[in-house]
Amino acid sequence: MDIPKESITRISKFGENIVLIGNDFLDNTTNCVVIDNFAGVQLMMQHLFQAGHRKIALLSEQPVYNDIKERIRAYHYCMEEAGYSEFRHVVYANGSGIADGELVGTEWIENGLHHSAVLVSNDMLAIGLMKAVKSAGLQIPRDISVAGFDGTWVSSIVDPPLTSVVQPMFDMGSAAITLLMEFMKSPGTPARKIVLSPTLKIGGTIANKNATE
Repeated sequence: MDIPKESITRISKFGENIVLIGNDFLDNTTNCVVIDNFAGVQLMMQHLFQAGHRKIALLSEQPVYNDIKERIRAYHYCMEEAGYSEFRHVVYANGSGIADGELVGTEWIENGLHHSAVLVSNDMLAIGLMKAVKSAGLQIPRDISVAGFDGTWVSSIVDPPLTSVVQPMFDMGSAAITLLMEFMKSPGTPARKIVLSPTLKIGGTIANKNATE
C-alpha cells in the first residue's frame, strides 16, 4: 500500500520486521512485495490497441509513489512505441478516490474529451470517471472506453463491470508473510523485493472499434 517513507521510518522504531506491500521505495533497504506495474500497463494498452483504440488518454492520481510513476512511464512508452505519441494526454486528479475521478472527469468532459479510451491509474478513479460520463448523458463503452488498474472487488459490481489490471492480492499477502517469517528466523538478512505478475480482468467497459469500422 502507498505509505510515505517517513511513516515507515517511524514505524520501524517499534519493530524491525516490516514488509511493504504494493510499493517500493527503491532504497534497497525496505522489504517489499510488488507487482510489475510497467508490465500491467503494457497488458492493458495492448488490449486497447487490439480493440482498435489509438487516441488513448491517461487519468492518474498525482505521481507521488513509485508504483504510480511506473504506470505513467509505461503509458508514455506504449503510446510512443505504437507510434501514437501525438495522441498522448495525461490528466491528473488531486486525489485517488471516486469523488476525485468524478470531479476531474466532469471538468474534462465539459472541456471536450477527444479520446476514444481512457486508461486510469486505479479503479476508484476509474469508477469516478464512469459516474461523470454517465452524468453527462454518455454511454460506456459506446461513447468512451474506460480501463482501470488494481482489479478491486468494486470493479466487478459497477455497471458495466470495469476492465482492469489485476493485482494478485492473495499472492502478495502470502509472499509478504513468507518474507516476515524469513526475517524473524534470520535477523539481519538483507532486504528483499518480490515482484509478481499482474493479469487482465475483462469487463464491459472497452468497446471494440474494429467491429464498427
